[in-house]
Formats: sequence, structure tokens, C-alpha cells
Amino acid sequence: MDIPRNLSKCHSGMLPILYLAVLMANQQELAIYESRIYTPYLSEEQIERFLKRPDEFTVQRFRITGLNQSIHELYSSTLYNDGKQRSILALAKPIAKMVLKLPSYTQTTQVGLSSRAQAVRNVFKLSKSPITLMLEELPKALAIDLDKARNDENELKKLSKRLMDTLRELQYCLPNLKDQFREMLAQAFSQDKGIELVDLRVAVAGRCRGLEEYTIDRDGLKAFIQRALKSTDEPEQWLDELLSFLGQKPAGKWGDAERDAAEYRLVELTRKLAELERLRLHYQDHATKTAGDFDVYLLRSVKKGAPDYDEVVVIDERRHNAIKTIKAKMLATLIDADEELKMAALAELVDEVLAESRESTKTMPVTKAARVKRVN
Repeated sequence: MDIPRNLSKCHSGMLPILYLAVLMANQQELAIYESRIYTPYLSEEQIERFLKRPDEFTVQRFRITGLNQSIHELYSSTLYNDGKQRSILALAKPIAKMVLKLPSYTQTTQVGLSSRAQAVRNVFKLSKSPITLMLEELPKALAIDLDKARNDENELKKLSKRLMDTLRELQYCLPNLKDQFREMLAQAFSQDKGIELVDLRVAVAGRCRGLEEYTIDRDGLKAFIQRALKSTDEPEQWLDELLSFLGQKPAGKWGDAERDAAEYRLVELTRKLAELERLRLHYQDHATKTAGDFDVYLLRSVKKGAPDYDEVVVIDERRHNAIKTIKAKMLATLIDADEELKMAALAELVDEVLAESRESTKTMPVTKAARVKRVN
């Protein structure tokens, strides 16, 4: 029953304070609503509003009987297992508080949770009554047939197991997301997917160290490398900063769109890192053989229905002088063509030359030229 349906007559004097004292003393039996919305706990701000506008608040007292009593007892033993009986409100409040304070990602994701976990999450967000929530909406979200449960104790036990499994899934949704990206990082850097985060950080930093000198992409590749090399006391903080960079916001605030974008960006950045490693390898190898300036190019061709080809080309001063005549003739031939025809001619030419040079070589699917300039 309600006591009372609203508190509109409590505007003055000590009555609001007395009502508040009664609410706090009987909070195990009384549900509190502000503007018809159930609130598991009264915050300091809500207490201040209550003292000023008690008419905005209503309370309700609950008594449990019949099958509902069996579900009530099951909740109590499932959540605490200490032999003590608690009111339905005492059981609803901590669960509601936990669910409603889940990270934004857990609150919104459609791909990071099972359909059952999503249903449970949503009933906590939409329910307006704790008794309806615990005795009707939550069992329904857990796919429990209450009519069957009247005569089948196993159905009640199934409710207990599904509740605990679902609450665990909700709590570990964000940690699981981070662990999935840890595995993707491990795979991208040729590490075992079960590698510990502290060891993964060392492996990634080892691969990235020095590569920042080979790119001018300050907001993309270089920024990723700098974060990968960043030294922090906690490996989890290192991973959090990488994920914040990949998704453009902390992982806890992602939606599914940010998750997809972060995964795509990780694939692209690690592919580019592999390219930089190849450039560095050829650069360092050639640097031991010559004292002059040289350029290193990565040529790549990808065509539908054909193998991918790529080749690293080093051009020093001697080779640069040797190709001047050839390059001049090619440019003269293309001078009257529009930009689209120039690109088409170069695309086919590069593809044919690479195919002839390395016909059987297959590489990553992007057409690109990259360049590194040595500075003495």
C-alpha cells in the first residue's frame, strides 16, 4: 500500500524532516519515487530536493505472498546465501544501483552483450516499480515462465543461475571489451593471444621504438607510436590510453560505432607500422653501404581478381641520375593527358612492373607509395 500517495501537505515546519527520518528508518520496506520514477538510493541532492519539495516524492510499502514469496526467498539466498531474509527492496536496491551505474558502453552496446543481458539491462532502466521489476519484469527478461515456476522448483533454480550469470556478464562487459582489444593487439604484433598485458606492452614498444622517425603523420601513425612507447606504472593505463586514441574517447564511453571504428583503425595503423618496419629495414641496410643521400620507396599494387604485389625501391644519387632520361621521356608522353589518364597509365605500369618482378608475392591490400628521406 502507499503511505501516503504523495506528501503535498508536508511543505512547512519539521514535517519534511520527520518524514525523511521515517523513510530512512524504514527503507527496507519503503520504495521511494521522485516524479514517479523509482530511486534505489537517496542522494544528497535528492534529500535537499525532498526537504524543499516533498510533494514531488511518493513512497510505497510492499508485502510479498504466494509464489512471489518463493521468488523473493530465492533472490535472497542467491544474492547473499547467508541464511538471512531481506525485504524485496533490500534485494532490488543494490542490483538496481549496480546496473544503473554500469559504464556507458555496457548501457548501450548491442553487440557486446547477449540478448538476455540486454533485456535485463533494459528492464532496470525502464522499470517504474521495484516490486514489478523483481517479481515480474526481471524473471521475464531472464526467460523464466512464472506459471511453470508455480509447480516446478527447477524453474526457480534456473532463475537463480540465469540471474547470477547475467549480472556477471553485465559487470564484465567492459573488461571483456578491453581484453578483446588486447588479443587483437597481440595478433597484430605477432604475439600469442594469451600474452599478459605487461609483456604485450614490452613487445609492442620494442616493435615501435624508432619508427616515429619514419612518418610525419602526427595525428595518426606517429601519435599511435608515441602512445605505444609511453611508459606508465600500470599496464592497464597503457591499454586504456591506446583505446582512447583508437576510439577517440575512453572505452567506457564508447558505443558500438566507436568500437567498430577503433577496430578498423587498429588494423589500419598496424598495417602502416608493418610498412614502416620494411622501410626502416631497407633504409638501415642501405645506410651501411653508402655515405650519400638516398630515398626509400614502398610501391604497392592491388587489383581485383589478381595477386597483390609490392616492392621496396632504394634510389641513391647514382640511380637517380641514371633514370633522369627515362623519367623525362615518360613525363613528356603523359604531359598532354588529363590527371585521370595519368593515374590510370601509372597504375597499370606499376602493376605490370611489380608483377613481372615479384609475380608470386602477396601482400596487404592497399595501393600506396611511401618515402623516407635520409638527412646527414
